[in-house]
Amino acid sequence: MISNFSIFNSLTDEQKARLTANCHRETFEKDEIIFKQGDSGCSLYLIDTGKVEISVFSYFVSKKIVAVLSDKDFFGEMSILNRKRRRSASAISLERTHVIVVPESEVEALMDQQPSLAMSMLRILSKRLEDTNTRNFMLELWKFLTSDRSIEKLLQAAVYTAEDAYGCYSEIILDPVACENYYHLLFSEEMISQLKKKTEEEISKVKVVFLKDQVKIQDSIPPKNDELTVFSQSLVIEEKNLGYFQIFAKKENFEKNGSEVLESFAHQVAEAVEMEIGKSKLKIMENRIKGIFETIADGLLVLDDKGLPLLSNKAFKDMFFPPDCPNNDALNAILPSLYQSGKDSGNQELVLLKPHAQILSSNFITTCDAKGNKQETIISIRNVTGPKREEQKFLQLVSMLIRRIYNLYLPLVAISEPLRDKRFKRIRRMIKNFIYLIEIKSGPLRVQRMPTTIGEFMAEVMEKVVPVFERRRIKFVRNENPEIDKTGICVDSELLLEAFLSILAFHGRRLGFDSKAVFNEKIEGGVYSFGIETQRRNWRIPVGPEILDWQKCIEWFIAAENRAVLLELPFSRHIFESHKGKIEFFEENQIVKFVISVPVEEF
Repeated sequence: MISNFSIFNSLTDEQKARLTANCHRETFEKDEIIFKQGDSGCSLYLIDTGKVEISVFSYFVSKKIVAVLSDKDFFGEMSILNRKRRRSASAISLERTHVIVVPESEVEALMDQQPSLAMSMLRILSKRLEDTNTRNFMLELWKFLTSDRSIEKLLQAAVYTAEDAYGCYSEIILDPVACENYYHLLFSEEMISQLKKKTEEEISKVKVVFLKDQVKIQDSIPPKNDELTVFSQSLVIEEKNLGYFQIFAKKENFEKNGSEVLESFAHQVAEAVEMEIGKSKLKIMENRIKGIFETIADGLLVLDDKGLPLLSNKAFKDMFFPPDCPNNDALNAILPSLYQSGKDSGNQELVLLKPHAQILSSNFITTCDAKGNKQETIISIRNVTGPKREEQKFLQLVSMLIRRIYNLYLPLVAISEPLRDKRFKRIRRMIKNFIYLIEIKSGPLRVQRMPTTIGEFMAEVMEKVVPVFERRRIKFVRNENPEIDKTGICVDSELLLEAFLSILAFHGRRLGFDSKAVFNEKIEGGVYSFGIETQRRNWRIPVGPEILDWQKCIEWFIAAENRAVLLELPFSRHIFESHKGKIEFFEENQIVKFVISVPVEEF
């Protein structure tokens, strides 16, 4: 039964089932009062069949019909949304009416789980108010008295109305301390500036007084004529007492039920102020949502029930209408197949050729009303050109590596032992690069961090690297620095050693004979840096920053079948980044420099 009410469309089947289990039915005969304005109670009523009149009563208007509701409508939501625990209007059945009563606790629990439920209620409530043009009398009065729709003017209008009704002096007095969270809503910029200039002690003694023709700050409230009696009523906004509404009149001139009328009047003023505060908060929320909508990287498009575009964000416009080709038929290629699919949700991928050269992936969902009719179709479109091409290159490289390994392995039985050893070395190198590639693609490495010192770690590096450099007669010197060597680092020694060896061995293989490598070490800002400087002319094969970029290495390898795979440096970079460090390449004045860095730690 809950499924028949559109406000619950966003709920899951499980939530709907739980809600149904905790509801109960009630029946009201014609002209029977369901609840009265001011009654306590917070249940939500859903009209299964029948008709209900919602009305308000006030001093100025004996009865004002706010709305007439029928099948599949709901009412009673204001006391839940405002958390007033008292009814802001009366509800009377106009014919035999069957309702489903939803306990307040169930509605609040669902609103916590599904904020869209509250938004659905507010959207329907706003539409109801606009359609009937029956906002409460104070908002009508405010609209009549001023075109400047501010709460300050509303309060002045309330004072004016009270004086006109009673023929006596009236004012609204607010406590600035209690109103601190509402300054930008209740007071003008000039008033806020005056209040902010006061000290904490000063502001605790002042009041802001709203009169019919001005708003002012007073250090104290002067007594009025002794012949007049003060009739005062608190102004409670969002369950917080912000001040009071008071009228000064001769007791005999104040009607017998004047206190009750003033209470009702003050209550309605508070309701009107709360509504405007709520509207301001909704406006802020709307702006935030609009900002989020605009800044989402994916293209977003909303279509109406006829398939016509209602709303789109900047990313969508940039994707389909770039500056260099404002007029194109790209939308014609993607929208009809989505909208005419006949499904409520789904996805598709589309390749756009000239002038776009893009691969687009789209997801869509269609919202429906209670009768199953289409409302909006919301489409999210992602440009997956880069990732798709990257994936294609990755698969192409894997295929080439496997084919190479297979071609090397196939004739192993028929060739001599020396050649076989060479083949095995090449196969091992390719398998190693294949593993590097998989590791890089799999995301961050799991590193087993253990404490060591830079001296202990570098001693192990030097032991393995020096022979490689000596064989090529490359001058290699690391000057020991006791302060640096004693510094602690917390690393996966095995992995980090592999990274260091790869970088240094790369230098050993690529540098010419009788070259020179200069090593610089330093600790700065909690980071240990190890730099390797060489002359550009000493490199037998040119080197550049692309040697650290695994995607560039893949492209270089794919471009020619006879090239060797070079993923050891990108994998070393991967290791350092997993340690929250990095490898960087610099070139200046014919000097080539690789800089390796890792964080240092005290232990």
